[in-house]
Amino acid sequence: MMDAIATSLREVDAAQFFAALFIPEEQRSAVMVLRTFAAEMARIPFLVSEPMLGEIRFQWWHEVLAGEREGEAAAHPLASALLQTVCKHSLPIAALQGLIAARVEDLYADPPPTMNDLEGRLGECHSVPYRLASMILVPHSSASVADVAGHGGVAEGLAHLLAHWPLLLRRSRVMIPQDVMAQFGLSRESVLAGTASAQTRTALRHIAGLAEKHRAQATAALVGLRDSEAPAFLPLALVDPLLKRVHRTLPDDVASLPQWRIQFCLWRASRRDVAKMF
Repeated sequence: MMDAIATSLREVDAAQFFAALFIPEEQRSAVMVLRTFAAEMARIPFLVSEPMLGEIRFQWWHEVLAGEREGEAAAHPLASALLQTVCKHSLPIAALQGLIAARVEDLYADPPPTMNDLEGRLGECHSVPYRLASMILVPHSSASVADVAGHGGVAEGLAHLLAHWPLLLRRSRVMIPQDVMAQFGLSRESVLAGTASAQTRTALRHIAGLAEKHRAQATAALVGLRDSEAPAFLPLALVDPLLKRVHRTLPDDVASLPQWRIQFCLWRASRRDVAKMF
């Protein structure tokens, strides 16, 4: 079962797969299960042809975590492994259900009302898996975990949003918050029509700047992290190189890191002192 889950994670999110290889062996499978679940939730909005179909999938996972689909969950490799992981490591089910609820918003094309709303949603989607992974490694987390996971997860989420901007735009999803669009004289219609490309580029650069601030805050919080907690946060070492790539490609091309760069960045981060990990 774990071989299938590891293969799925490598196919869906290679960066998280390679990062999991640096997790101590006794906790590696549990972290892979958690990251595969998060990756699958992120993928659902891109797999369905209409929001209702996505709602049905998300509701199924919500009910699995609530213990309402025991027979179906037992026959589903990832669902079964997730429930075992939650039980073994006493992970809060509410946090995973919050992740699902945040991903439901990705089914719809409406821009978030405010930047705070977007940051909160990205925190549920990206920060929660880091907090839970750290709980798998060290059940009683240090005080710095919340800041590293919180700011780092939001930085990662914003970086991914910007990196995939052209793909989102093709699906008519304008993820620039309404208050940011108002600040730069944009509307959802003008962004989709491409009639305000200069303002759109400026707004996206503004969001990239916010991502960099969150990354810097996560980096500052590393000083309080334990060595045993650090492997849970290795993927955040990819945020800075991804943002640098984003700056060169926005808004026309998808930004991505080649596999060799992903593996090199993760390896380098794993060998550094925790306070200088990324």
